[in-house]
Amino acid sequence: MSELLIITNSYDVTTDLLLDRLPEGHVFRFNFDQVGRYKIRFDQRGFCITAPDGRAVRSETVSKAYWRKPFSAEPDLTTLGAAHQYAIAEWRYLLNEIVNLLWSDGKFVLAEPFAERRTGKLHQLLRAEGVFRVPPYEFVSNDAAVATEAVAKSLSNDPVDGKVLYTTKVDTYELDQHYPWFLQKYVPATFDVTAVYVRGKVFAFKLHRDFLEESPDWRRYISPQQWWTPFALPADLLRAVSVYMNNLKLSFGRLDFLLDDEQRYWFCEVNPNGQFAWLDLNGENGLLQAVVNEISPSTEHHAIRHEHPLAPSVRIGEPSTPTVSPPTVAVVHDCVSTSSEDLPA
Repeated sequence: MSELLIITNSYDVTTDLLLDRLPEGHVFRFNFDQVGRYKIRFDQRGFCITAPDGRAVRSETVSKAYWRKPFSAEPDLTTLGAAHQYAIAEWRYLLNEIVNLLWSDGKFVLAEPFAERRTGKLHQLLRAEGVFRVPPYEFVSNDAAVATEAVAKSLSNDPVDGKVLYTTKVDTYELDQHYPWFLQKYVPATFDVTAVYVRGKVFAFKLHRDFLEESPDWRRYISPQQWWTPFALPADLLRAVSVYMNNLKLSFGRLDFLLDDEQRYWFCEVNPNGQFAWLDLNGENGLLQAVVNEISPSTEHHAIRHEHPLAPSVRIGEPSTPTVSPPTVAVVHDCVSTSSEDLPA
C-alpha cells in the first residue's frame, strides 16, 4: 500500500486542512511534538512508526513524504525528568536519519527538509540580484550602518524574553553597534504581496498596507479580518519567479514582495517552507488543491529538485556499475523486535 508520510506537529492547522482533501487511509501523520507517544523502530530493514491509535507506517510503504513543521512545538517530555532534553536530542537525531533515508530514496515531494540551511536570507538576496528589484541591505556587527532610513529584521527569528523582532523601522544612528543588525532600506510601499510557488504554479495575493502607522510588518496583525486579495502578477515577474526558484532548486516557497506607488515590485525574501493555508482557507483560490495534487499518494510523483548527496547517481537508461547485493531479508518489517538469530554474525 502506497502512503504519504507527513512530518509535522499536532498544532499544524495547514495539515488539518490538507488531510480533509487527501485520500483517507493512505496518509500517516507524524506529530513530532508527540513523539513520546509513538512506538518507533529503526533497524537494518528501515524504520517503522506506530501511532497511538495502532496505525503503522514503514519505510517501504512510504511512496511520498511531505516535510511540514515538525519543530514548531517542543515535545512535552517532562515526565522523563532531567533526561528529557537528552531524549529530545536523540529523537531529533533519529528524525534526521528518517529524513536522510527518505530523501536519498527520492521520496520527499514539494517541500525540502531544512531548505533554509542552504537558502538563508542573505544567500537569497545575493541570488535575487539581477532577477528582482532588491532594496539595499547590510548586515553589520561592531560597525556603523550605511543606511539611514532603514528597517531592522531578524535573520534567525529567535525570540528575546519570549518576544520576536518583527520588521521594525529604526534610526540607525541609535543602534548599539555591539549587537549584530540586519538592515534594509525602507521601501514606502502601498501593498504587501505574497506569491506561493507550487512546482511551477504561482498563486499571488496582496494586502493593503493600512497598518503602517503602527508597524511595517503585517505579521503583527494576522487575523481573519486581514484581507489578502488574489490577483495576477505581471508576466515578467512571473517569469522572474520561475527563474529564481529554478536557480535555488526549490519546488515550493512563499515569496514576499513590496509593491510601491510606481507599480515596482521589491523582493524581500522567500520562505522555502512558508505557511500558506490562511490564503485559501476554503479552497476557493486553487492553492490548497495545488498542494494536494503534489503530495497525494494517488498522483504522479515529482521529487524535490535538490537531490540528497547520497541519492543514487545512476539514472534510468544509463549503464550501472555492478554492485554486491545485500542478503535477502525474508522477514516482513512488522515493527517487531529483531531477534539475535536475525542479526549477522
